Amino acid sequence: IDGSFAARLERHVDSRSYVRAAAHIARGLGIPVYVEAIKSEAQWQALEGLGVDGAQGYHLGRPG
Repeated sequence: IDGSFAARLERHVDSRSYVRAAAHIARGLGIPVYVEAIKSEAQWQALEGLGVDGAQGYHLGRPG
C-alpha cells in the first residue's frame, strides 16, 4: 500500500479505513499486503489491527 496513506495513518480515520479495506480485499485474493514508507513509531502503531502482513520504511530499517 502506497506510503501516502502511511503518512496520514495516525491522524486520519479515512486512511486507516482505506488500508483496512485494501488489506481485506487483497487477503481475499491471496495477495500479501505491505505498507510502504513507515517513518515513525506512531505510523507503525497505527497499523495494528488493520490486517496488513507487514511494512517497510526508515522507521523499521534502512534499505540495504
